[in-house]
Amino acid sequence: MSRSLLKSMDSEEIPVLSKGAILAQSPANFETIDVLDDGDREIIHYENVHKWSHPWTLYMTVIICSIGAATQLIFVLISVMYAT
Repeated sequence: MSRSLLKSMDSEEIPVLSKGAILAQSPANFETIDVLDDGDREIIHYENVHKWSHPWTLYMTVIICSIGAATQLIFVLISVMYAT
């Protein structure tokens, strides 16, 4: 991470990003990473067990945006077909 980006961050964000970087290197071995505390391990375990426990509004947002993107693509393809 660049030093200028680190300087612009709050001091609370840096340890969280460091934990995330260490976890990303070995996600399967999160139980043995000593930087993580018990609360972190509990949250990671919950996320592994309950992969689809997100708010329904998130899923609706993804579905609606996907429909919008598909509609936009169709209109672009139609306009390209008729422009030539």
